[in-house]
Amino acid sequence: MEKRQDQFLKLISKNEKIIANFIYEINKSNWVVGGHDISDGGVLLATAEICIKNKIGFEFSSQDVNWLFGENQGLYLIICNKKNQLQIENKAKVNMVKLQTLGFFNENIFKIGKESIDISELITIYEEGLNDYIN
Repeated sequence: MEKRQDQFLKLISKNEKIIANFIYEINKSNWVVGGHDISDGGVLLATAEICIKNKIGFEFSSQDVNWLFGENQGLYLIICNKKNQLQIENKAKVNMVKLQTLGFFNENIFKIGKESIDISELITIYEEGLNDYIN
């Protein structure tokens, strides 16, 4: 049994190294504007943190919200300008790295499915949300 676990750990390590090298290469080519890992909090939290920090909105393309909460090691959000998307997709294909477009940034609305919130309100909740419960 230990041998199988050891092989599985090597596989994970190899895949993470391929992804890390891919991210390094596209970053070195200046095709990436930013990024975030999703290992702590999932896609939703990582995307919200990017939007809060940069005071921008985001609209998820999918109406299904169930996948937004998974915490997976070795998965990353990559932010790029539209003009670099095709180059990144081609580089991913060559390196056998799977990509998925999640949505698009907008001026000030954070939208998931039919629900939306103004980014300024999301920032307030993020910065002061627990104050109501603590005080």
